[in-house]
Amino acid sequence: LKVTLLKLFETLFTFSSAEEPMDEQSIISEMTVYIKKNLAQDLSISTLSNGYGIDQRKLHYLFQKYMGLCPKKYITAIRMRSAKEMLSHETIAISEIAHKVGYQDVYYFSRAFKKVTGYSPTMYRRRFEKSPFIMSENPF
Repeated sequence: LKVTLLKLFETLFTFSSAEEPMDEQSIISEMTVYIKKNLAQDLSISTLSNGYGIDQRKLHYLFQKYMGLCPKKYITAIRMRSAKEMLSHETIAISEIAHKVGYQDVYYFSRAFKKVTGYSPTMYRRRFEKSPFIMSENPF
């Protein structure tokens, strides 16, 4: 009886500790945390979808559903927010900031930054120096 009871507990413990599949919202939540922590890494849609075992179209759909924008725009927004913070509070070179937020080409980073903010990285830094209380308008 004791052996049978122990086997029953072992079976129950094994069953309860079996990993359940994550729900859609948890996957997106985990993915957004990963993106924020790994800005300098390859964050292409194919890399993310392969890493999380999700079809690229489904990944796009889930991001639209839970984040309100496509993954590429989300990644760009997070990268730009991080770049704005670094430009505002650190004195490191713009090329280093570009690399830290995932842009290997500094000129491409500058064009993308200007497209999002309306300012080049240099002008943004100068603007912030004159008015350090500028708040980021991006909620991410």
